[in-house]
Amino acid sequence: MKKSYVRRKVHSCRWISDEYEIETDSTLATNLDGNPLQVLEVSTLSALPSLASLRLTEMDLQEDVLVNISNGLGLQTAPNLSHIYTLRFRYCGHFPTVPDCHPKTDGVSSFEHLLVRVELRVAVWLVAFLTLLGNVTVLGGRGLARGDNKLLSLFIRNLAVADLLTGLYLLVVAVKDQEFRAEYHEHAYYWMTSWECTITGVLAMTSAEVSVLVLAFMSVERWMCIAWPLRSPRLSLRSARSVLAGIWALGLLLALAPVMYYRSKQGFYGTNGLCFPLHLDDPWVPGWLYSALVFVGINQVG
Repeated sequence: MKKSYVRRKVHSCRWISDEYEIETDSTLATNLDGNPLQVLEVSTLSALPSLASLRLTEMDLQEDVLVNISNGLGLQTAPNLSHIYTLRFRYCGHFPTVPDCHPKTDGVSSFEHLLVRVELRVAVWLVAFLTLLGNVTVLGGRGLARGDNKLLSLFIRNLAVADLLTGLYLLVVAVKDQEFRAEYHEHAYYWMTSWECTITGVLAMTSAEVSVLVLAFMSVERWMCIAWPLRSPRLSLRSARSVLAGIWALGLLLALAPVMYYRSKQGFYGTNGLCFPLHLDDPWVPGWLYSALVFVGINQVG
């Protein structure tokens, strides 16, 4: 007998448990749009072996609900599921066994690739290589040039180390893009929730903030020398080292503080495949206010 196509729309549910009866033998498409869903038990979805399509496009889901849904939609429990429609691209990482998930991209990553555009891949490799090469050369040159202005040399070396971290960050992104090529959706969630992603994000944020703060410190020091050449006391090498140590400590603190505060599985840095909290795809994720404070507030002042 040919199986009839049944489409179910569930209305106004906050909690769907295994006591909720869905036509398990005939349900091929389930639409949960518009529900303020907070709890969805695994056993409910496990009872839908014929489910082929699930629509969640109007639902801004919490991580624990996404985990429950993904746990209930394994290959054994929902072998026919082939299409999922979600509100945000990052949700697709929760469904690695589903062959088709929408939306397909957030503009940077796609269902298949960490870096969706070829020119973006080339640019990341090129900038990573030039950044690493250039800053290693600067560090080597400054180490050999003993007769130069020691204070200026100290500033430049610290700036080079900070920029070197950006090169390392870009190199990690480029390598991961190569590793996940054509099958990114199978690795996305595990990558974004890993400590490797968190450390990569910490590197990038530390680099960005230390670079801004070192440049701000250099600008203030030079301005004081020019504006008050006779009244302004000369900055000693020891004082400069103390200030730079404080800048590095502040940069690390700014990068590590959200790791301690936002302790969900994806955390602060795992909201996208680049592990960098700019929140371009979803500006209201946890930590958006902290990102705005750092990238717009502190960087603007610097």
